[in-house]
Amino acid sequence: MYEQRLPGRTSEWHFSHLGRAYFTEAMNAARAHKCWPIESISTGREGIAYSNKRIGRRVNPNWQVETLDGRFLRSLRGHITPDRFIENHLYTWPYEVVAREYGFPLSDASATPMQSADDR
Repeated sequence: MYEQRLPGRTSEWHFSHLGRAYFTEAMNAARAHKCWPIESISTGREGIAYSNKRIGRRVNPNWQVETLDGRFLRSLRGHITPDRFIENHLYTWPYEVVAREYGFPLSDASATPMQSADDR
């Protein structure tokens, strides 16, 4: 696996700037494509920093999920395919970290993320 140093909470690239709706959409797509349970969620790390979302910039990076059994699903400009990105273009977050941040289920593989208001 590609070695990476994840941005800290105060970084403009920390996943928390993307908001709950962004990750709800990714997880619901993963469930719809039978790519569940999720081990990790990756977000694109090129272009506009995630923190710019709070000042009204359109920030919607590509995403990728990896399942516990090693399958991948990705969204490239909204087009979802069962592929993977080149790892050095992503920040890969453990699912548990994102789940705790937004109150998603931690261990129940049958649970579906709750729908949320679009906070984009």
